[in-house]
Amino acid sequence: VVRVHHLEKTYKLAPRCIGEDFFERRYRQLRHYEEYLYENGYRMVKLFLNVSQREQTKRFLDRIEREDKHWKLSAADMKERALWAEYDAAYEDCINATATPYAPWYVLPADDKWYTRYLVSEILLDTLTDMEAAVNHILTQYGYPVRTLEEVRRFVGNGAGLLIHRALPQGVDPAREAEVLAAYRAY
Repeated sequence: VVRVHHLEKTYKLAPRCIGEDFFERRYRQLRHYEEYLYENGYRMVKLFLNVSQREQTKRFLDRIEREDKHWKLSAADMKERALWAEYDAAYEDCINATATPYAPWYVLPADDKWYTRYLVSEILLDTLTDMEAAVNHILTQYGYPVRTLEEVRRFVGNGAGLLIHRALPQGVDPAREAEVLAAYRAY
């Protein structure tokens, strides 16, 4: 989702053809869409993996030198590398325009892959832990059993509706389930 929607500007670097207002409108629409998702129980984790220019050069040269990495090269790579400053500005514009309290960006250093993966796992774990607390708060409020983080993790990928549905005992009245889901969304 992030590549396709948020960083669209980077694929059309300058608004020469379509006008600057296109991106303002697009960013507003993205913020509203993310707010809609948040209000319906979904949590966004937006990550920007920031590879330094030095590291990118190192990786690029490695792709040239190693035959097993040639598949990662394209004819446009050299031309695109010349636009580093423009890409950097476009990423910054996008991140600043779409970062909100309900859908923040995490800009992570990505030169060391192991460290980047560690940071990503910590962010995801924190998000799941927060979701566990919210789900359990609502379930307890309605007299249902508390769920463990492992149980919550299994359900998260399908959004809050399925999360609540699976967390409730079998055969719960649909009206009661809707009430619990509405309480979770309002939490």
